Amino acid sequence: MTDIIAHRGSKGTRPENTLLAFKEASECGVDGIELDVQLTKDKQVVVIHDEKVDRTTDGVGYVEQMMLHEIKSLDAGSWFSPDYKNERIPLFKEVLTLLKELDFNGFLNIEFKTDKIQYEGIEKLVIKELEDTKFENKVIFSSFSKKTIANLEALHLNGAKAFISHGWLSDQRYLSREKEITGYHPKLSWIKRREKWLCELNQEVRPWTVNKEEDMRWCLNHHLSGFFTDFPRKAIEVKRIWKSNKLSSL
Repeated sequence: MTDIIAHRGSKGTRPENTLLAFKEASECGVDGIELDVQLTKDKQVVVIHDEKVDRTTDGVGYVEQMMLHEIKSLDAGSWFSPDYKNERIPLFKEVLTLLKELDFNGFLNIEFKTDKIQYEGIEKLVIKELEDTKFENKVIFSSFSKKTIANLEALHLNGAKAFISHGWLSDQRYLSREKEITGYHPKLSWIKRREKWLCELNQEVRPWTVNKEEDMRWCLNHHLSGFFTDFPRKAIEVKRIWKSNKLSSL
């Protein structure tokens, strides 16, 4: 059955990549939660999508040039709504702790935001925090960066590895030779134009970002492994109705 994966938490209804977003995603019963990790100047793993804090906080500048205490002083909620004023950028370990406290039993997709900035040693730091917090849920490691995928492969991890892409014809050659990559996360609009290619892929396909009901049903009808959505509650309801209709037609 196609997994519903909350993109940056419940990105469409809460400030993305915040504890509030992850709490909402967990409480609505998603199959998986996706988040993005980057490193501060003092080598702390924080959860934020952009390399700069400008879009989602009241601050300016690059994450890699800021100390943790500077990152933690930023308001990461007011840009979304005044109701979420003073929500903070979380540490990766804070998210892990929250998900354990909520008894979240789905999987966690950790995206390494290393396609523009190669954070030295981020893979090992993330793995250490997973171990230190005794996080036992299934984990999928993903990235746009082929170097990061290679770094992850060299560590011989138990977690699944997935390659993210805007969609290029060269992806098929890359995926065919990288045997440890079990997942392919393409842009939805690209993979929809190449339905025949789905049959040739050995990887589990999970496109991004699927927010329209018709696109959710497309993913369900094609029995994809999963899809990333900003509106997990909406997607769960679409999946429920789709499943009910399938059963009633038998």
